[in-house]
Amino acid sequence: MIYEYPKFRDDLVISEVKQAGQIYFVIKDPITNKFFRFKQREYFIARQLDGQTPLEEIRQRFFLEFKVNLPSAGLHQFVQRLQGLGFTERGLTGRELSQLQRKMSVDQGRFQRLLSIKLKTVDPDSFLDAVLPRIRFLFTQPFVLLVVALTIVAIAVVISDWRDYYSYAPRLFRAGIIPTLLIVTFVMASLHELAHGLTCKYFGGHVQEMGFLVLYFMPGFYCGVSDAWLFNDKSKRMWVSFAGMFFQMFVGALAAIAWRLIGHGTLLGDVCYISMAVSALTILFNLNPLIKLDGYYLLSDYLDVPNLRRVAFAYLLSRIWGRRYSNLGGRAEIPRREKLIYVSYSMLAGVFSVGLVVLFFWKVIGLILSHSRAGAFLFYRR
Repeated sequence: MIYEYPKFRDDLVISEVKQAGQIYFVIKDPITNKFFRFKQREYFIARQLDGQTPLEEIRQRFFLEFKVNLPSAGLHQFVQRLQGLGFTERGLTGRELSQLQRKMSVDQGRFQRLLSIKLKTVDPDSFLDAVLPRIRFLFTQPFVLLVVALTIVAIAVVISDWRDYYSYAPRLFRAGIIPTLLIVTFVMASLHELAHGLTCKYFGGHVQEMGFLVLYFMPGFYCGVSDAWLFNDKSKRMWVSFAGMFFQMFVGALAAIAWRLIGHGTLLGDVCYISMAVSALTILFNLNPLIKLDGYYLLSDYLDVPNLRRVAFAYLLSRIWGRRYSNLGGRAEIPRREKLIYVSYSMLAGVFSVGLVVLFFWKVIGLILSHSRAGAFLFYRR
């Protein structure tokens, strides 16, 4: 049902963003904490919904603005979609909005839900507000140059003494060092995510969730920095994505240099070596754009293609099944550049994702079979 005079909600957070040479309006729903992207014509219609203007008059305004005759059926369908999303004041009841929030939190394919599981544990926004004023120097140009210089020095030190660094690695696999390894890894992962959150706060965003993540059956952490989508400046969005790796560049470089100076066989030396190793491995893993980690979001922002993975797979499937591609606010024609991006990325990401899943189950089955053979051998011996 469409109300005669629908009204667009006043509490929605709206930001005008330029991507790929086009103007879009990114809308954040503060109730569901979900984001949507509207094109100029869609947003024009939404802003006309003031609770006093009938739809027929809005259709006439649309014609005067864009010189395009908007069919009444199309306008009604769009307003119904806005109501279904809860974007109109009388579109959904409070109970329905709660149901929508729960639905949208799991509104993805079963396979994708299996590969990416999030468990929110804290709302760090107030904590980040308290910390940010004390560490603003970390966002200055001199500090950035310092990190770059330290990284170059650290790489030179590691290369010059590669044998020492390489030969020390087996020490990390001793049983006695496992507690230290786990503690350092936990601290580094937490600080990595806090770096994302602090950078988002620095540029004016809010960070309302942080917690545990299981990605491709591997445990980790995550920090919700979706407010970066509201930033009009692409460089700010990319800095939010890069902040975790940048922090680990800093820590890893300091740790590599410190390990060389401190020496071997001490607890502090082990902490430095583990910090260096964890930083290097985390950076390499996160740079991979084929899974939804930092490298993926950097690539998505660089290419000006939000939701790159979802859109790319949807486009590829539409081509395979011979159906017309459609998306929220979709275009009749997709530029050749974007088609090439969608096909290339979806094929590479698909092969990589399936390969990881197959490798995981191959290892699990191999482990089960090895124990089964061992158990059968012991049983036979008795």
